[in-house]
Amino acid sequence: GMPTMAGTFSGLTVTASNGVGSPATLNFSITVAGNPVAVADAYAVTGNIGISVPAPGVLGNDTLSGATLTHVGPAASTTTAVPGTITTSNGGSVTLQANGSFTYNPPAGYTGTDAFHYRLTSGGNTTTGQVTLSITNRVWFVDSTASAGDGRLSSPRNNLATAMSGATAGDRIFVYRQASNYVTNVTLQANQRLIGQGVALDASSLGFTPAPFSVALPSATTHPGIQGSVTFGGANAGLFGVHVTPSSGGGVTDGGVARAGLVASNVRVTTSGGIGVSLTGSSGNLSFRSVSTTGGTRGISLSGVGGTFTVTGDGSTAGSGGTIQNTTAHGVQLTNVSAAVSFSYMAFNGSVYDNVSLETSGAGVKLDSSSSVASSLTIDRCSFASNQGRAVYVHPTGSGATALTLTNSTFPTNLVGTSEVFVFYEGSSNANTYDIRGNTFTNINITAVQVFIGTSLGAQQTARGHVSNNNITGLPNGFATGISVGVNDNAGSTMIVAVENNMFTAMGTMAIDLNKQPLNNNMHVTVRNNTVRSPVSPGTNYLYGLRLTMASSSSAGPAGTYCANVNGNDIPDFGGGSSIRIRRLGTHAGLTTSIQGFTGNTQAQLTTFLAAANAGPLGPINYSPDPLTQFAFPNQTCLTP
Repeated sequence: GMPTMAGTFSGLTVTASNGVGSPATLNFSITVAGNPVAVADAYAVTGNIGISVPAPGVLGNDTLSGATLTHVGPAASTTTAVPGTITTSNGGSVTLQANGSFTYNPPAGYTGTDAFHYRLTSGGNTTTGQVTLSITNRVWFVDSTASAGDGRLSSPRNNLATAMSGATAGDRIFVYRQASNYVTNVTLQANQRLIGQGVALDASSLGFTPAPFSVALPSATTHPGIQGSVTFGGANAGLFGVHVTPSSGGGVTDGGVARAGLVASNVRVTTSGGIGVSLTGSSGNLSFRSVSTTGGTRGISLSGVGGTFTVTGDGSTAGSGGTIQNTTAHGVQLTNVSAAVSFSYMAFNGSVYDNVSLETSGAGVKLDSSSSVASSLTIDRCSFASNQGRAVYVHPTGSGATALTLTNSTFPTNLVGTSEVFVFYEGSSNANTYDIRGNTFTNINITAVQVFIGTSLGAQQTARGHVSNNNITGLPNGFATGISVGVNDNAGSTMIVAVENNMFTAMGTMAIDLNKQPLNNNMHVTVRNNTVRSPVSPGTNYLYGLRLTMASSSSAGPAGTYCANVNGNDIPDFGGGSSIRIRRLGTHAGLTTSIQGFTGNTQAQLTTFLAAANAGPLGPINYSPDPLTQFAFPNQTCLTP
């Protein structure tokens, strides 16, 4: 009989004989094909985003045994010939090709399971395979120029407010860039993300990896405008690649309610009369491309915020991080912020009224901290116009450490009676740091940089840092001091500073002032390779290139340590004033004063030592009192930052 199993059967011999001559013999092999086997398939799909699966697609795991793919349908009773398009069991759409490739578009807004079936046919034998589609996550699409669609990638909605009302917690809403703004206020629910075409729609902006075989997703072009406010209304909400530009009022906010896990990236904010970004108690990783505000109380207001907060700019262009101007309070207010805060390429500009340039009625950037959390503020490549208050004001009063980095920024004018940069430690941390480096100050009339310990808490503090590579120019006929660093408490606090490689021009009063009160405190200073040029009115306003005040008062009391390492400075004789002034008033039994490297014991020897240690020709060295009383300068090695 015939074989009944699949396979190749050989060795069959047929002999034919008709009685005449020799019989003829033929050998045969018979191949019997088996039935086709269709193995179930499963594919992941992202909600509202189709997939396109190449060949062999659904056939990749099947055993064809000569069969071909002939039909497709929503159920096992497939009736549509291949190639063909059908509606799946839960309302999606699939187009299946004979080579097993297919495209699938999920039902609008649906998450869950969908399925379709296909048929393999071999002669009279058939079998049916099932394809399961698991739809997770969900992305709504909005394009204001499209017809009124259902929100899928293939059929965007044309109204953002409608899309937001239909979205639920955890959804993503993607907005295409078009010429006109989307006019609506947006409140993001928990785990929702609003994503604009300023960024690519990918795993980074979505917060999850799109399903394999997803159709092409929108690439980054330009930030679409949201003409309204955006409120983080729930934890883990996110904002990406949009330009928030309300016609009035605030821009981005948490509504005054602490939200954890917030995320933002490449967001632009422009407001008029309202705060650009206002967060209270929230935390997360928030990065803005730019924040620009005109008027209003503040440009950026952060209170009790944790995580990270950055304004990046474009990485190369001055002012690309935004412009904050004409605020009625501080341009940027940071209060009890534990977040690492960084501002780059920002401009803090103002309007000019009667030759008085105003940017804010307070500080440009102000950091207050009265809590135990550590605060970190970085300002890089920013520009500060004249403020009615200080340009940068850092005032920690709590136990948390404060780290300030201020670099490569410009301070063009200061016509008011405050320091441009004022760092006032009045807390109880022994881990404060500062790095003020590479900045340019012009038209200074009071003090460019002032760093000071003066606690009202009676608590010990330590601050250590650098004020280096700055270029400081005073106002003609003004009274400028370049850098002033001091300590004035009675709690055993210590100030450690390196003032190095700075250039001073047209100083009206002095270039460097390093001042210790004769109390229970300590000061270690390194003054190296600084250059002083062209003071204003030598002998009239200009007093000193460098003043070392080791005891600023004759009042008796515990006096601590003052150690100075002074070398390589170029402070010539300008025909008036002194290159260096050493001030050590009164008798202080507890005061230890040292000039690193000096081993002499007379004032004349100290003058010779300083002249040799610094670039020449050094101008006059002035002592107060003269001659010094209680002369004692044991050679010590000063602490460095």
